[in-house]
Amino acid sequence: MTIPERLTALRREMHSRGLAAWVVTSTDPHDSEYTPARWETRAYISGFTGSWGLVVVTAEAAALWTDGRYFLQAEAELMGSGLVLMKEAQPETPTPMEWLKGQLHRGSVVGADAQTLMHTRLETWRSELAPAGISFKATNDALDAFWTDRPGLPAEPVLNYERFVTGLVPRATKLAALRQSLVSRGAGAYLVTALDEIAWLLNLRGNDIAYNPVFLAWLWVEADRCILFTDASRLHEGVALALAEDGVTLKAYQDLYDHPPVAEAAPKTLVTPERTNEALHHLLTEKLPAGNLIHAASLVARPKALKSPGELKLIRQAHLKDGVALVQFLAWFHQTVSLGRSRETEATVSNKLLEFRKAQAGFRGESFTPIPGFRENGAIIHFHLTSGQEKPVSAQGLFLIDTGAQYTEGTTDLTRTLLVGPAMPEEVEDYTLVLKAHVQMALTPFPAGTRGYSIDAMARRVLWKSLRNYGHGTGHGVGQYLSVHEGPPRLNAEPINVVLEPGMLLSNEPGLYRVGHYGIRLENLVIVTPFGKSEFGTFLGWETVSLCPFERPLIDVSRLESDERAWVDAYHAQVLEKLGPLVDPSTRSWLEEACLPL
Repeated sequence: MTIPERLTALRREMHSRGLAAWVVTSTDPHDSEYTPARWETRAYISGFTGSWGLVVVTAEAAALWTDGRYFLQAEAELMGSGLVLMKEAQPETPTPMEWLKGQLHRGSVVGADAQTLMHTRLETWRSELAPAGISFKATNDALDAFWTDRPGLPAEPVLNYERFVTGLVPRATKLAALRQSLVSRGAGAYLVTALDEIAWLLNLRGNDIAYNPVFLAWLWVEADRCILFTDASRLHEGVALALAEDGVTLKAYQDLYDHPPVAEAAPKTLVTPERTNEALHHLLTEKLPAGNLIHAASLVARPKALKSPGELKLIRQAHLKDGVALVQFLAWFHQTVSLGRSRETEATVSNKLLEFRKAQAGFRGESFTPIPGFRENGAIIHFHLTSGQEKPVSAQGLFLIDTGAQYTEGTTDLTRTLLVGPAMPEEVEDYTLVLKAHVQMALTPFPAGTRGYSIDAMARRVLWKSLRNYGHGTGHGVGQYLSVHEGPPRLNAEPINVVLEPGMLLSNEPGLYRVGHYGIRLENLVIVTPFGKSEFGTFLGWETVSLCPFERPLIDVSRLESDERAWVDAYHAQVLEKLGPLVDPSTRSWLEEACLPL
């Protein structure tokens, strides 16, 4: 079926259900960033393949909302589909519910899949539509009526991660801490729905979702029992026994819907409404005694973000491996592509880096879809390669490559902007400003209790002074052999009330994008670390764990302050010291030159 045919089939199903509109989200029943193929519903109904978007379909119109990372990609992928692109956060763009209020009349009913609609979002949408006399109904997925070849549930093997690495906090200890948190909140049960939280709590890893080593499951925790709802047949040898030794019993994934572990005398139960789908929320509300379903922030997200000493050691090991692959790639790139000795495209260059990573012991795959953009494609913040349309990387221009890897020890994410041919003055000026922003964040200590939005402004001020800016956050949290985008810490302009604490792993990635010309982004991963104490309090700083040189021909040293030059020189010296002994002589020779003092 073509996209227009799918929209027609959806409208037919809407009409049969008495619905005036249908909303398609971009997630699965666990609110995952990346989803199993079964829940790639937004891509199926619209053709848009970016990582985030929302589709709304009425009897007469259809529209897709996405953010600034994907405007250009969405314009291309929606062509001929019958859907209109709504550029989120632009002054002229209505929100989805505002748009619906202009499309529908009083008494209309809007529908969405209850299993992929989180409870908090449903409540927000209902409150937005209510003044217009429009109601919202969460029900079973309308796409099932015509998506005849819809994929089934994934069932990849689940590994006992504790057997593969050392230094993890034991699962029994994590569960005990979670139970203590329940007691302190006067509750007796907790439903964990986020897949990365379940994997972290139980020290298990899977492969059900691309780029994320997680597995489809639910976890029910009480004082005297813990139930893992998943397909037990795919557990690796010994996993079920190891879980049983720690008091974890197994039930089928669907059993949580069919036979939730609650009774009339069930204790107060905590759920995180932003991560609990409406189907489960409604079920628990019906089954539990009145008032016993309690909304609470995640009890797992913060402990998971505060990496233990053992996890930090593993993270550094992962970045050492990744650094070797990165400098091997850069040596190849500068000795061949930059000099015009090899005919490459954006895709083949990206694949070459993947080859070097695959050669590293413990490589488990990429941590997200690679973003390799040459010239104007680099200005597309989350550029999406379309097969057969890759741009040749040749002659002159900037090549932005944003990639990451999963190793047994940890997750990496790094962006560099590379030069092909001679450097243009504007490219050097812009690159140097982005480097200054990156270094200023890495250099500057901050008081304990600081939130991410303060750090975001600290990095941007360098660019603001030159009337430049970038349309994405300065940093996001990163998991330890888990999701490359991990909450709750973030470095962006949104006033999120999350304190930065020692042990948190985040990205440092300011950028600058000239539409139609080029993009520049420089990204390392950094750990929040103690910096010092004084009569004014405790201060924190950053440890940079990514190991990869910057692009020397694009650095205007005269624009750097003395402390900025010193930081770059010290960073390059560290890269050379740690990676030099691990690479072949040819790569080391290139690395020595790349890491010379400015």
